[in-house]
Amino acid sequence: MATYEDALQILQAKDDDNSSVIEHVSAVVLKILQEQPVHATSLFEQLSLQVKAKKTNYSLKSVSTVSSSAASFASRASKLVGSLENVPFDAIQNLSRDSELLEWGGLGLEKEECFYIHRKMIELYSSMMDSDDPINKVRFWGKLLGCKGLDYYIFECECDSAVEQNDGVAMEGREGVNKYTYYALQGDGKLTVLPHVTEEHIRCARQVRKFLTGNLNVSVSAYPSFPGTEANFVRAIISLISSDTAVAPISFFGTSDDDDDTAIVSKIGDEESPPEALNSDNASDLSNWTHFQNCIDSMGRMTAPPMITNDDGEEIIDPRYENSTREREDALSVLSENEDAWRSTQLPSSGLTQVGVLKSLKWPGAIAVAPVGEVRFVNCYVGYGLTSVPITYTPPILPSLQSEYTSSLTEQLDIVEAPAEAQEVEED
Repeated sequence: MATYEDALQILQAKDDDNSSVIEHVSAVVLKILQEQPVHATSLFEQLSLQVKAKKTNYSLKSVSTVSSSAASFASRASKLVGSLENVPFDAIQNLSRDSELLEWGGLGLEKEECFYIHRKMIELYSSMMDSDDPINKVRFWGKLLGCKGLDYYIFECECDSAVEQNDGVAMEGREGVNKYTYYALQGDGKLTVLPHVTEEHIRCARQVRKFLTGNLNVSVSAYPSFPGTEANFVRAIISLISSDTAVAPISFFGTSDDDDDTAIVSKIGDEESPPEALNSDNASDLSNWTHFQNCIDSMGRMTAPPMITNDDGEEIIDPRYENSTREREDALSVLSENEDAWRSTQLPSSGLTQVGVLKSLKWPGAIAVAPVGEVRFVNCYVGYGLTSVPITYTPPILPSLQSEYTSSLTEQLDIVEAPAEAQEVEED
């Protein structure tokens, strides 16, 4: 049996890391005395690894209980952590802060998911800084759910570049539905810029009810037929949802002073006429909330119809848009004018920290939240991109078959000739 001196010599023996057992155990005991964990015995092995990792470059091995999907997510997220020195403070939405407001509206983003989305926005902004189409600001627009578990995270970006319009294709520029550029983030981490939307895409998207597949390159099989891929369909849905659900407290937006330009501008940060924050008496009052995007008319436009020159040299509205209609004429109309489309509430009912929460009844999944006493708000959408319908959806009836002939067909009368009667021959 070893003596005390022999045992002490074994415990004091140095290993390759110039550390002994007695030094390590002493460090673990000291850590327990300093932190005083509740279950020190069950945590002893973990505390031992922490002490070892702190003293050396020893890396903790992955625990067998971690799933492969979690390990894959951690691997992707770790690659996004980088320097933010070149990213302006106000260029990226503070999703970590805004997610607290979204939770009041029933839209909860997990911390890991929120971190991943935020870092992807930083990655997108940084990657476009030296490109031909740099991004000024980027925010998390929302999440479009797919029927196969393949969803789209949508980023809304402000860009200064002009919208390229092809000849013969009716579409608006930055002054209309293509004011923002949108990017779709898929599960594999790939970011794809969505094409700008045309008037035809919006008109057809209004007539189609279809779940998304999660593949931007597939054709949209629906009736009426959609002229484009799922990327065009997603972009059209985003425009329709934004036009109806982009809302904010009433004093947060206004119109520009230029008579020739009726663009909507944000008043947040305006020192001359600063906006007023909501208070506990009006946070859920629909008359204190307003739209801040123009309504899309029946032809797929936000702005006024284009003008053409007739044979007499006069400027007239393009005849194709003479019968176009829109649900609301005022871009900054208050929500109380259409109370059936919104549900509002104030949470909590009492207390120092309160928020006004609005939920769209036309587009389930679209919410807007603003805290009481702060000039701040957030819009977000999470859903399947489908409007709410009071009855079970029925596909539209097919049109009548095309006539093969313009003139009516009349069946000719059959001419029936009576057979000749055989003559009897008289016998002699």
